[in-house]
Amino acid sequence: MPVNTIPENILKTLKFIPVENICFHEKYNHRHIENIRSSLEVDGVLKNPPLALYIDDGKYLILDGAHRTSALKELGCKNILAQVVSTENLDSLKVETWYHLVPLGDWIQRLKESLKLEFGNESEDRQSIAKLYFSKNKQENIYGDKKGISLKKKIELWNLVVESYSKNYEVQRLKSLNNLNLQNDNMVVVSFPKVDINFMKTVGLENFLLPPGVTRCILSGRILNLNIPIELLKKAEPLDRDWDMLISRWSNGLRFYEEPVFIQEL
Repeated sequence: MPVNTIPENILKTLKFIPVENICFHEKYNHRHIENIRSSLEVDGVLKNPPLALYIDDGKYLILDGAHRTSALKELGCKNILAQVVSTENLDSLKVETWYHLVPLGDWIQRLKESLKLEFGNESEDRQSIAKLYFSKNKQENIYGDKKGISLKKKIELWNLVVESYSKNYEVQRLKSLNNLNLQNDNMVVVSFPKVDINFMKTVGLENFLLPPGVTRCILSGRILNLNIPIELLKKAEPLDRDWDMLISRWSNGLRFYEEPVFIQEL
């Protein structure tokens, strides 16, 4: 049940960010952006603000909501209203990676024929860029062609792996491997190395782009269902009275949920 006790200063984590100050850390799907843009045009509001992290020199990295942000830019929005992760609430942020559940196919053989990659068992000398789970007892690691590779090269290979299957197969994202039976599904799971917030900041500052749908950022105290008018985001400089009106509305209607909830996303 919702409770009326709202964490102090939670609404102060919301901020208007000019679109020219926004950076992305992952690639995006054009079809997904088109679907979101159509929904935004029909609804006239943005329900859930993207999640952003201040990185440097007035720049903000979109941690969650890259497709929403891109769709808003295509609609001509001058600003994005985002929930910002700052040094004060950084401890509330958790960065994880999705597991990709994909059908078995010739994409695996094509990867094995790539001169940029090596396949093998667990190695103490180097970290794999991905791992394939064929069953509980059968896994295979994917490595770069050298023991030491740069971050840029690692991300390039990460994209190579994901693009090998995402272009032709539907990718299901999994939070964990619990209770997964691969032998009966003719499927394989692709897992990726764990990352942290410093990794995300470096990716944003260096303008690198990870594959879509790999990182998963979870903020305790996420603000959702705000119904932000699209027309307000199209203004070059939102007026103080516009902001005061929104704050007043949200303060009266905001509810804090202590228990886990299920949210239907686009």
